[in-house]
Amino acid sequence: MSLRHQVLVDFPDPKYAKYGNEPFVTIVMYHGGSIVHSPKPEYMGGTKCKFDFVDVFRISVEYLNTLGEKLGYQGPKSFYRLHLNTFRPLKYQTEIVSFTEGYSPHNTVFTIYLVCGETPNVEPQTEINVNKGKGVVVDDGDDTDLADDEWDEVFKIVDSVAEGIGQGDGQVESQNHGDA
Repeated sequence: MSLRHQVLVDFPDPKYAKYGNEPFVTIVMYHGGSIVHSPKPEYMGGTKCKFDFVDVFRISVEYLNTLGEKLGYQGPKSFYRLHLNTFRPLKYQTEIVSFTEGYSPHNTVFTIYLVCGETPNVEPQTEINVNKGKGVVVDDGDDTDLADDEWDEVFKIVDSVAEGIGQGDGQVESQNHGDA
């Protein structure tokens, strides 16, 4: 499992089919915002992140808590999925199993919403290395290597973005997310 750097969050997801029968998925997690129900259910504010190369069969309540901790959230955390225009909690393993039943080689992206009473008190636990010509390498301690031939073009773009990062204000734009 690898936490994708914020610069790469809107780039295409990996094509897991090329890795054989490994049941990898990408978890899109919205965090730092809140759920509102009027006039329609929406996740307001916050930030989107992506965890790539997640083994779908390892997903559990404990695993989701670990992902929340990687983002810097401590204490109680609540996870939700948006299903049939309703935010449904992911509190029990039976709900996780129901959520991941939709996995197939053609359905490899799962979206989760994190609601936490405490804001992160630390930076996400990732290390970012910019290597000229090699792209951005994100290391979360897992040995999964995201850089393959398919991502070469992405890494070229990231190199150019990384060079210009110091020129901006570094702020991440908040967004509202809901069932469109």
